Amino acid sequence: MRLPEVVLRSVYLALLLIVALPTYGHQLKLFAAIEGGQIKAQAYFPGGGAARQIPVRLLDNQGVQLAELQTDEQGYALFSASADAALLTAKSGDGHLAEFRLLDGLPDTGSKETQANGAVTVTAETLDSIVARHVAPLRQQLQQYEEQRQWRDILGGLGYLLGLAGIGFYFSVRRSNKS
Repeated sequence: MRLPEVVLRSVYLALLLIVALPTYGHQLKLFAAIEGGQIKAQAYFPGGGAARQIPVRLLDNQGVQLAELQTDEQGYALFSASADAALLTAKSGDGHLAEFRLLDGLPDTGSKETQANGAVTVTAETLDSIVARHVAPLRQQLQQYEEQRQWRDILGGLGYLLGLAGIGFYFSVRRSNKS
């Protein structure tokens, strides 16, 4: 096999691998946070595009639908909190499905007692609700950051392909020197 044929076959193989990679352009994501007695769900596409006017369903642990809403222009849907709420699902018109499981049900945000000296005793459920409200945006930002393709990912993939091509060249030159 001549060197130009090896190069051509390596390029074809690289193109085939690039085409065969999974596409994330139409992947649908769903995120939810519990805020003030409501479940705020956001449907979006990787890269930050809002999933507009798609149905989002609120389900219990047995899969029974509790409510269904359409997302607004920013991709948000607000549900009334329910103690039975366990799972949110969003389905786009092109068949993509996203799910988000709610953690440990919904806390009771109205449980606090005022003592005689004016100090407020906060229950564990209320504290969990306060922490969850502040942590939810951070979880969402982290999830979106992890989904973004970074330049280092692209350059790393190209370096990997060049390394494979180099190994192929090494063996083809070695084989041609023996002949």
